[in-house]
Amino acid sequence: MSTPGPIGCTVDDLIVGMQVLLRPEPQTIDPFHPPVPFDSQMMEEVQSEASRKQIKIGIIQESPFLPVSAAVKRAVHTAETALKELGYRVEPFLFEEDVWRMQRDIFYQIYSNKVVSPVVDSLKANSEDLSEGLSVFDEQLNPQSTFLAWLASLFRRSGDREKKVKERMGRLSSQEMARVLKLRADFAYQLAQKWKKSGLSALISPMWPHCAYRSANSKELFLGNEYATLWSVIGFPAGVVPVTSVLLEEESFFDHFGDRWTEKLNEDAKGSMDMPVGVQVIGHAFEDEKVLGIMKQLSAQVGYKV
Repeated sequence: MSTPGPIGCTVDDLIVGMQVLLRPEPQTIDPFHPPVPFDSQMMEEVQSEASRKQIKIGIIQESPFLPVSAAVKRAVHTAETALKELGYRVEPFLFEEDVWRMQRDIFYQIYSNKVVSPVVDSLKANSEDLSEGLSVFDEQLNPQSTFLAWLASLFRRSGDREKKVKERMGRLSSQEMARVLKLRADFAYQLAQKWKKSGLSALISPMWPHCAYRSANSKELFLGNEYATLWSVIGFPAGVVPVTSVLLEEESFFDHFGDRWTEKLNEDAKGSMDMPVGVQVIGHAFEDEKVLGIMKQLSAQVGYKV
């Protein structure tokens, strides 16, 4: 799976961080690490005023599984407008519902079995307490007896979307895991081909249905990271740029599902005025420099300060 990157006060901070990570001769420290030098030319070309008319940037409005708030819709529109003002070719881009569903299935099966499961097992073996997030995975990886699970479900209100995600978090056999890993590879190649045929240089997408959620709601809301997990599954680089803040009239969340997630997101949105709202800039695999270049141009054009 992809690795979380650095957090910086500015895009320039991220560029410096990336240059440090992609140091010229990593093999002198780790003989198994191939040199992958930072491509300054790629980053400069994507920012060049002369090149912008040839650079196509797609706009993803929202996932059908996880609609976004009015604040996020405005943030995406703000980014779209800014990129057009800069001279980039900006066009709508759509992933079919099957793509969103497939990436959810793949991500949670791999993440729960290959990332979380060893951590949960180790902590429990050493009588350590699990965090709220890990306890959610533990419930699926180590289910109670059928009767106890049924009894607990009577007292736990869970929406359809949450159930669909949790259904993909159980333990898999080695054969099942091999099948999922093969599915992931095929899925990544298919999306890479779609990207190539579309002539994209980058995508703009929401990051979250609203602004950052409160820690008190993390146990119920952290599974709704639809907009981040897709790029983790296929290994495409993504960076987040804040472009606006939540307005007073945007302190609410509604969607057509009307389930537990809808309720919690609406509850979480209360009192969120002035919280920053960002968008993702996504690039093709191993084109991190393009992402950083477009992030820098977008950040400067919008002029938003946290």
